[in-house]
Amino acid sequence: MNEPLSIDLPERGAGKKKPPRRVFFLHIPKCAGSTIWLALHDLHGGENTFQVRTPADLLAFEAMPVERRRSFLVIGGHGHFHKYKELIGDMRGYFAFVTFREPVARIVSNFNYIGTNESHRNHNLVKGISLDQFVDEYANHNAQTKSLCGEEPDIGRAIKVLDRNFDYWCLTHETSDLIARFYKRTDRQPLSMHDNRSESGLRVEEISPKLLAHIRALNAVDMGFYERIVSRRRTGLGWLMRQLRRSRA
Repeated sequence: MNEPLSIDLPERGAGKKKPPRRVFFLHIPKCAGSTIWLALHDLHGGENTFQVRTPADLLAFEAMPVERRRSFLVIGGHGHFHKYKELIGDMRGYFAFVTFREPVARIVSNFNYIGTNESHRNHNLVKGISLDQFVDEYANHNAQTKSLCGEEPDIGRAIKVLDRNFDYWCLTHETSDLIARFYKRTDRQPLSMHDNRSESGLRVEEISPKLLAHIRALNAVDMGFYERIVSRRRTGLGWLMRQLRRSRA
């Protein structure tokens, strides 16, 4: 069996190396998660990973004995963090990480992805409509904070969940560096990653000011959360608060 990667990637500073830990990745849709999963499957082996892509996957994970759930070297996927914590139990033995994205860019990427991916369950509904209609009828707004703290998201609660439970986070445009660091620890060359169709098509810069303001209003919680974490990281406050809160947990 492959050994779990010994990953310790604090946002600031360099602490002592920790023993190898299992990996938990909370995959928020359209935040570069598919590329990260390709790397995790490659590094750990498909038999050692469990990725929740669909509600059926989550039901299968729930049906497993807790010992089986905890036997995977890598687990995670779509859904709410509190559900994973409930199913996994004590997560202190896991390297937990998550990626985030500027909220408007995430909505646009999701629109492009569903419209070009014929296997997506909503493809036929979305392929012929405008972004305006997608935003009002199909988009999952505030998906990033919902993933952290449930269907009634709150900026403060999302920050607390992030600080208390996750070892590392980064932004979508930083994931190539994260993946390179994963591979560097195994002395292996990274895979050639797939082309992401959701990054072609409509671009944020092409959206009208009126629609842009509408999307931001519908995603006000995610917008506020994103601004907070980026601002805190510039000052190092996020890293410090996470260390203090985790030490008291």
